[in-house]
Amino acid sequence: TDVRKKDGEIYHSIAADSALSSPAAGTTAECRVDFDHRFDYMQQHSGQHIISAAMMNAAGIETVSVHQGEDYLAVETSAEAISSEVIRKIEVEANAAVRSNTAIVPEWTDAEGLKKYKLRRPSKHSTNIRIIRIAGIDCVACGGMHLKTTADIELIKYSHQEKIRGRIRTFWKIGRRAFADYTEKTGIINSLTELYSARQYELIDKSKAAADSFNELKYRFNKLEEDYASVLASILISEAEKSTGDGVSASVIKVFDDKSRGFISSLLKSLSKQGGSGCSFIFNRNGDTLTWAAAAGEDSGFEFNTFKAEFLPLIDGKGGGRAPLWQGVARNPDGLDAFVDKLKKDLP
Repeated sequence: TDVRKKDGEIYHSIAADSALSSPAAGTTAECRVDFDHRFDYMQQHSGQHIISAAMMNAAGIETVSVHQGEDYLAVETSAEAISSEVIRKIEVEANAAVRSNTAIVPEWTDAEGLKKYKLRRPSKHSTNIRIIRIAGIDCVACGGMHLKTTADIELIKYSHQEKIRGRIRTFWKIGRRAFADYTEKTGIINSLTELYSARQYELIDKSKAAADSFNELKYRFNKLEEDYASVLASILISEAEKSTGDGVSASVIKVFDDKSRGFISSLLKSLSKQGGSGCSFIFNRNGDTLTWAAAAGEDSGFEFNTFKAEFLPLIDGKGGGRAPLWQGVARNPDGLDAFVDKLKKDLP
């Protein structure tokens, strides 16, 4: 359903299967509240009151705006920076307010009656003003839905922050969402402790060590891949020259399966450096995807625009580059054989 307020009236819009199943005007409809959803909303909204009050009390930080997402509550603040120490103070004060089991009391007043309240922020209204008072904790004009006591909020946990419009926006997990988040994080930590055969407090060091080891292996692998690509380029160029029978530079045409992008890039660079006046055309099949790449020797006279107009349409090739390297994707892999045949026929 979609709930809206217009001219002081609340409207519930519901989806009907057809015009025939829509209730006639004036029909009384029985509606049921999705209480799990309602309770979640009340936890988030009531928790936001506590967070905003704790921010003001602990650090003089004002609340600029609030956004309630599907699994988080975001509070945009007036602060340009909030340290971890200040966040800790806010979180401790907020949860102390939750544990205090203080009543959340709605009260109605007008502009004159506002004078007896110490509001966290000024009210924009002068009549029919609804005040939400949490004794000793928060007092603010608000028309939202709230829990009966702060204890019903259950738990408030800081998640993270980001900078937006030059100000800090904080993210929070409240109530049942906080418990669900804690359950998820506990499961992740338990899996990691088992994976690393380590205790929880050792996980950061273990993870850093694993990342360092991975990066070292990756560096060595990339170096080996580059060396292999250089050697293979020499072999391919030599074979192409032998095929001409006169030892002059010739075009290299090679089709690979399941090679990495890094390897193809290294091979292309090596072919370009070692190829003399020849050209190289490399194809790489990964599942249903076919990529193409071309490298032109310094004196090859290769014209990419001609190549693009006469050859790439055979494989519906898209892409580009800048001399001496070009690459892209083939949208018609089935045209590869015809493409290669034309290369062998039309190029030296």
